[in-house]
Order: sequence, then structure tokens, then C-alpha cells
Amino acid sequence: MSDALASPALSSRDRGLVNELVYGVLRTRRLLDRLLGKMVRRQPSSMLQIALQLGLYQILFLARIPDFAAADEMVGIVKRRVGKQQGGFLNAILRRAVREKDELLVSVEEFRNSEPDVAYSCPAWLYKRWRSRLSESDLLCLLKWQSEIPRVFARLNRLRSSESEFERQAQGENLGLEPVSLGWESSAAVYRIGTPSGMTRHDSFRNGAFYVQDPSTLLSVDLLDPQPGEKVLDLCAAPGGKTSFIAEKMENTGEIIACDSVAARLDLVLENCTRLGISNVSAQLIEDASLPPGCGSNCDRVLVDVPCSNTGVLRRRVDLRWRLRESEIRNLAQTQASLIRLASQAVKPGGKLVYSTCSLEPEENNAIVVDFLKTNPQFKLEAERQLTPYGDGCDGAYVALLSREPS
Repeated sequence: MSDALASPALSSRDRGLVNELVYGVLRTRRLLDRLLGKMVRRQPSSMLQIALQLGLYQILFLARIPDFAAADEMVGIVKRRVGKQQGGFLNAILRRAVREKDELLVSVEEFRNSEPDVAYSCPAWLYKRWRSRLSESDLLCLLKWQSEIPRVFARLNRLRSSESEFERQAQGENLGLEPVSLGWESSAAVYRIGTPSGMTRHDSFRNGAFYVQDPSTLLSVDLLDPQPGEKVLDLCAAPGGKTSFIAEKMENTGEIIACDSVAARLDLVLENCTRLGISNVSAQLIEDASLPPGCGSNCDRVLVDVPCSNTGVLRRRVDLRWRLRESEIRNLAQTQASLIRLASQAVKPGGKLVYSTCSLEPEENNAIVVDFLKTNPQFKLEAERQLTPYGDGCDGAYVALLSREPS
């Protein structure tokens, strides 16, 4: 979609509308389909289904577009792309939706009470998992959180700017900064950006004064607690948010080896480091599940932020909820177990290892750490924490700090 939106034929306002329509439909897809099921007797073609979803979303949830204008626009597109007959069918359904708008909105409220998984468009299998272990209030908070439009946060890069300098510059750029107080101790300076549109064009961004980063991702680096002059391995580094925070805490000294299995993603790490003024990071491509050269049992600290189901950040990955399958959680757990074992081989005696995910699922979090400790007695668990929307007011993340016994 980003390539399509890059077209010079689109104004910034049109780009914003396209984003809102696409992500809005993805966030409400299950609810929209349930409502449409009351009006459509047979399963429409995929193209027509998308048009129905887009039209109904605008009618119910996009107040700035007049209802009949939204319907007419979608009907015109379908007539041109699919044919007059399909366009006529769409016209009938959307005009009915306009007439019955109040009744449809009442149905939305009824779903919130009777079927919250439908109301907040949560996949049925995931809702079942969460319901089995969460209280009703926590579950409802999580469902609401994952259906909201996420806010944009910035971490100040102290290698380039101070709090006062950044706040003064951001005020001139109309970024709408609001300092954020985290629910845990962190050395980072974090801000909520009130007006993120076009922020990458501002001097503060181009000159590396900040990095766009959700607060939940900072906990792993805070627990890692890297020190100036140390040797640190970031085993799954891309796109570089945690790597750059490690560099800041190390005052741009020592050595950071940033690894990834995809070359293009490593390029992004280096690109971000260059913008942020970081010079102590080297990139290493790992393709065969082995440590990069020179990292065997000699790293002071190792961070392994493993690939995961992302169930803690579904509001930022809105398409993922419709692609993810429960079976993938079991498959991911196998990869995660392999990666924590690999990462442990880089930790020197007396060193530290941090395992982290952005998942809420126990199989990917504490279960991985418990199984690892059973077969690696030279490591012990020093601390762990699960961040949740209902407990901490931020995206979900799990972090465990392990230490290796001195030789």
C-alpha cells in the first residue's frame, strides 16, 4: 500500500483517507461482516465484499463523509471495475444501510455486551485463548486496546539532543509533544507525538533527535542495562530501535554487533544508526542459525528479541490478526527456543542475557525461559516482567533477564 500511496497524483488528504479506510476496515472487519450478514443472503465475490466493507465502514464510523456520498462513490467504483449488475446490488445494500443506520449502530452496542469478540473484531480462536486466562475486565480492556488507533511515541536520542533542546525544536515544528511517564523505571525520555503527520520531514527527525518507538520496547534494554565500553550482541536487531537505545546507554562506546537474517533489514539498522549519530554498531548477517564470528562466550550482554506472534501489538499490526493462526504459536515457540539457546552461547561467564517478545502468549514467554533453564543450569533467572495494556497501559511485551554464573 505504501507504494501506491507514494503516487504524486494523491494529495496528502487523499493519502490520509486511504489509510483511514484500509486500516479502519481491517480493525472492524469481523464486525462489518456480521452486520452485512444481516443484509446479504449469499456470499458475494471478494471484490464486492471489500466494497461492502468499505462502504459500511464509512457509513457507520466515518462521520466526515456524508452517507450517500460514501455509498455513491463505492457504487461508481464497482460499476467501473466489476459491472453494472454488481454495482446495482451494492447500491441496494448500502442505501439500505443508510436507511437502517440507527438500527445497525444499536446492533454494534448489543454486540459489545453479548459478543465482545465480534464488537472489537477479535479472531474467535484468539478470543478463546484470552478468555481462558483473563478476568472479564482485563479481557475487555485488551479487546478495546487492540481495536484502537495507536498513538505515536518518540524516544529522545540523547546522543544528538537534550530534553530541553528537543522540546524547543519540536515546538517550532508543531509536533505536539507530550512527555510520557512510564509505569516502570526507564532511563529513556519518551514523548507522545500529537501531530505525527509529516514528522519525518522535520529537521528534528532528519538530524536524529528522536526515534519513533513504542514505550513497551524499551523495557528489554533497560533490563539489559548495557554499560559504556562493553561488548553487546543484539541477535535479532532490525529495524534498530533497541540497538540504538543500547548505543545511547553505552554513550556510543564499546562494541555492538547487530544481527539479522535478512540483508535489507540490516541495511535499515545501519541507516537508522547513521541518522542517530551512532558509530559503535557493526552489522552481521546470520543465515545458518550460528553466531557471528568472534561472539562465542565473550559478550558482556546479549539481547535476543525473538520473532513472535505479535499478539501484544495487534493494534499496530492490524492485518496480522487475520493472517495469524493458532498453530503458528507452537511453531514460533520452536524457533524461540532455538534462538535463546543460540544467544546463550555468546554470553561470557558473569554476563547477562535478555530474552524478549511482543507477545502475550505464555508458550512464547515464560514457558520458553523455564524450559531453557532446565537444561542450562549455568544460567539463572534474575527478573522477568510481562507488560500488558490492562496492567500497564501500553502494548504487550515480555522480558526476562538471565545471568550466567562466573567461571
